[in-house]
Amino acid sequence: MKIIITDDHPLVRTGIRQTIASAFPDSTIAEAATAAELEMITRQDDSADLILLDYFMPDASGFDILDRLTADMPDTPVIILSACNDLVTMRRSIDHGAAGFISKSSPHDLLIAAVQRVLAGGTYIPPSLLEQNAHAGTRLTGSTPDQENPLSRLTARQQEVLQLIAGGLTNKDISRHLNVSENTVKVHITSILKTLGASNRTQAVIIAQQYANHD
Repeated sequence: MKIIITDDHPLVRTGIRQTIASAFPDSTIAEAATAAELEMITRQDDSADLILLDYFMPDASGFDILDRLTADMPDTPVIILSACNDLVTMRRSIDHGAAGFISKSSPHDLLIAAVQRVLAGGTYIPPSLLEQNAHAGTRLTGSTPDQENPLSRLTARQQEVLQLIAGGLTNKDISRHLNVSENTVKVHITSILKTLGASNRTQAVIIAQQYANHD
């Protein structure tokens, strides 16, 4: 398993590397201090299983890097790391295709749990964002007590994509409807299929309907 840590602060990279290495002793860990270094690493080898990406990079916007990664490496999940804990940044990160958002002030155990969840094909949503969406009536991962229902593990955006798939929309139609790139749509669909245990779009809709009828 290969994990890439991207952060411009050496001490931060060292701390994350030690945490990851202790939890995943068989993993191969690469480090990048800039967006340019990350691009060089991924061009040489695009087989990474996970990328941990600092939101604030010195040579590029975190969202610009995230958009490029989801376009060039749609099968590689990206977790955003940030010292900024505002809900808007969290939400935008998920909407741009991030598989998770972790505050740099989080304890090591939470980082490990989030990485394990994402590597298993899930999405990690910060509790504060879950709470906001629960109050707003929006369903996100973990926002319902029924953990056996895989629909409860889909983000609000993934549920929206799933509804559009059920309506017969193509990836291009969905991208236009949501005003996102087709690559972002593909990332969401890949996550939906993994979460629901479906092999294709049609099976995902059928599974979703079955669980919805049991609510």
